[in-house]
Amino acid sequence: MNDTSITGLVRTAPKSPYWRAITAESTLAAQQVAAAGPALDDLDPARIGSFYAAFFPLSIGYERMAKIALHVDTKITTGDFISTKTMRTDIGHRLNELFDRVAVVCERRGYKLARPAEPIHEAILSILTEFATTGRYNHLDTLGSSTVTSKDAEYEWDQRVLPLLTEKHLKARMKETMLRKAAFLGAVIEAGKDDFTALVIHHDVSGEIHTDLHTMELVRDLYRSMNPWGRMYALQLGRWLAEVLHALSNDALKSARARDHVPYLIEFFGPLTASDSLLRTRRHLMRS
Repeated sequence: MNDTSITGLVRTAPKSPYWRAITAESTLAAQQVAAAGPALDDLDPARIGSFYAAFFPLSIGYERMAKIALHVDTKITTGDFISTKTMRTDIGHRLNELFDRVAVVCERRGYKLARPAEPIHEAILSILTEFATTGRYNHLDTLGSSTVTSKDAEYEWDQRVLPLLTEKHLKARMKETMLRKAAFLGAVIEAGKDDFTALVIHHDVSGEIHTDLHTMELVRDLYRSMNPWGRMYALQLGRWLAEVLHALSNDALKSARARDHVPYLIEFFGPLTASDSLLRTRRHLMRS
């Protein structure tokens, strides 16, 4: 049934309920990744919740993108989608396994799309996997149990991702500027200690308390300088998924089994295929 809009355009009803479902899931995934972009730029060791504001939408977005890819591949291959039971019990929320399965699809279909696999990518994916499976309620869980059920995602990022970022991207001049700023703050507070009191209390990612401004500010400056690079590496994983979805939707258009059920997926994830420079510098990339 067709519906003519006030602009005179003809709108065709969805070809199948599956078309609508994939559209809804793709929209949700794209919006989750869009929310994660600026949040990754705002990671702050003095605000532990900032890590969760980034990891929640990023893990949700990537999980759904990967599952859409597996569903579409199965539809093209067999004429059916993956059963709900299989998706929940055999696949679940394990992002690393989802990425592995999508990589198998790429190889089988001959897509020349290399999965990002530098140590930084592997560390980020490992952290997101742990977070998605057992870490989302980690801090809430500690309120009712003396046993921590999962690694703290913020601590893992600090120990596994930040050092790799600084090794590759922290220039000597940047480091010198941060140290000078910290030294200046320390000197100002020391010089004025008889005239005013500076009360500073910060918890860092390891749970330690900082009561001096300059040392904590040094760590925060380090994060501010490295966050755009961290966002770039994190979104490179999403770019790969977006490119796979694009290739799969093209194959679906050629398949009698899938063409009426799969939308043109790049329409949802196009901005995510941007260059490294844009992944690093554009906070609101998905609004492009």
